[in-house]
Amino acid sequence: MFRYLSLLALMLSAPSLASTVVYTDRQHLPANVLADTRIVYLDETDQLEKSLFGPLSKNSVHAERQAQSIIQSPEWTQQQAVMVRAYQGLIQAWQLGLKKISGRGV
Repeated sequence: MFRYLSLLALMLSAPSLASTVVYTDRQHLPANVLADTRIVYLDETDQLEKSLFGPLSKNSVHAERQAQSIIQSPEWTQQQAVMVRAYQGLIQAWQLGLKKISGRGV
């Protein structure tokens, strides 16, 4: 009996590891979310790529040079970390089985 009470006390004192995650896009902003809610914008990767690289040249050689200059810039490490987090959220949504949001594929 003491063992079960000890186990119960341990379980009650352990912090909850569950958290709330909202998967959405920039066209459907969530309202009334708690401060500790994680929001994953499924279109963030597209937005980041557009803002980081913009329109690249149609000439593949020039486009490669443009991309290389961005990747070799001093800001790239921080920008890459933001991009990685965005893709991690997208992958998590896909792993949970989310396939579409508002008729668009994830």
